[in-house]
This record gives sequence, structure tokens and C-alpha cells, in this order.
Amino acid sequence: MRVLVTFLITVLASTSSAHQYYFSTSEITLNPKTEQFEWVIELTTHDLEYALTDIFNKKINLDSETDQQLLQDYAMSHLSLQLKQQVIELTWLGVEIDHHKTVIYIESKNIYSSPAAHTRIANSLLTDVFPLQVNIVNFSIGDNEGSLTFDQKTNTLPLTGINK
Repeated sequence: MRVLVTFLITVLASTSSAHQYYFSTSEITLNPKTEQFEWVIELTTHDLEYALTDIFNKKINLDSETDQQLLQDYAMSHLSLQLKQQVIELTWLGVEIDHHKTVIYIESKNIYSSPAAHTRIANSLLTDVFPLQVNIVNFSIGDNEGSLTFDQKTNTLPLTGINK
């Protein structure tokens, strides 16, 4: 089901140049060997450049290293994980940018076998510019999988259905 939703959103977004829907999709997994969350976020490049241009009040070109740093600063201030009400340190691993999509890679510090059931996710990417922005976060923690939907009104949610 999650794959179908992601596919439909991608198809809808790619069929129009001016659109009313803004979205990101991401995947969070808990690596059992390193006990770190791994977070991969995919956004539409032209939406991202437009939003960052609006936020920073300067023309943004994500091919520029300077503007990629602005992207990193922005993204890291709009994404977070909390475990038992403590913020989990996130590390920016990098970004891949092409004409259509931008993919951001982030990981958490080691959570030292703490129960993932007490994890909250925050994702407010682009909601400050696009009121209709939707951020879908798919997660896979052990045998538990699910999806969470974030928007301008709901930017922090607990992982649901997690037993450990």
C-alpha cells in the first residue's frame, strides 16, 4: 500500500509543471547492527529551490555548494527525532540533486537499544512556504512497518505500531 501511495504521488507530481500539491516522501529505518536510525528524504527539486528562495530571500541554485549548505541548515532545523522526550542527535550524510528530485541522507546517533516505541518524529519541511505541503514518512523498525503523514498542522507524531 505504501508503495502504491508513493507511486501515485510521484506520477501526479510529474505530470504537471504548475501544481497545487506539494509533498515529500521519506523512509526511516532502524539499522539493527548500528542501532542508528537512517532517514532518506526525497523532495521535488523545483519546489525545494522555490521554497528556499522564498525563505532566504535570494535565488537558490542547488548546484551551488553555498546553497547546498543553506539546504542542509534548513533541513536540519525542520527534521528531528526524539526518544523518551530527548532529542536524538542527527548527522547530515549528504544530498543527491538532479533536475527532478533531491534526496537527503541523514542518520541518528546510536540509540543504545532503547525501545523505538518511545520515538517521535518531526518533519515540517516546506510547510512554512507551502500551506498544502504533505510529508509522508514511511518507517521500518524490525518487523514493524507503517506510514505517518505530516502537514502544516501536524508536524510531530509518535511512531505507531512499534512493539520494541
